[in-house]
Amino acid sequence: MSTKAGFQQPSKNTKLPDCDHLLRFIEKNRRMLDPNTNKIIGILPQAFELKPKELAAGYISSGWVEFFGSDMATNLCLTKKDILSVRNASKHPEVFALGNVGKVKNTVSKYHQRARIIYTPGGVKCHVSVLIHNNDNPKMLEELATLTWCNLV
Repeated sequence: MSTKAGFQQPSKNTKLPDCDHLLRFIEKNRRMLDPNTNKIIGILPQAFELKPKELAAGYISSGWVEFFGSDMATNLCLTKKDILSVRNASKHPEVFALGNVGKVKNTVSKYHQRARIIYTPGGVKCHVSVLIHNNDNPKMLEELATLTWCNLV
C-alpha cells in the first residue's frame, strides 16, 4: 500500500496484506538486557501484552511500515518518526520490534486465536490495531517476542 502521489490513501479499517510489516515501540521495562553489558538483546513477552491504554480498546498498537510507500529503509525511518511524534521524549534509546503481518497471524492462530490487523489512523498516521480476542496466553506472547515479532530496529 502506498501513499505516494498517484496512489489512493488506504481507508480506515483496511486489512493489512500478509506480506506487509508491523513496527511496535518497545518500552524500556519490556526490553531484555545483557546483565554484563546492559545492552539490549531481546524483547520480553510482556511487550505484547495490552498496555493500560490498549486494554480498554482491546488491541495492540503498532505502525504499518509499508504505509509510506517507499523502500524498506525509508519506510522504517518514517514509521519510527510517526510513532515517536506522539510519544514523550525519552533519555533511553528508542527500540522497535519489526514483525511480518502473516507471521504474526500464523503465530496467533497456533494458539487457537485469530488476529485481525487493520489500519486505524489517528495521531499516528500509519497506526494499525492488532486485534487478538484473548491476548493473555504466556506461550503465545513468548513466541511473538522471541520468534515472530522480534527483529530489533
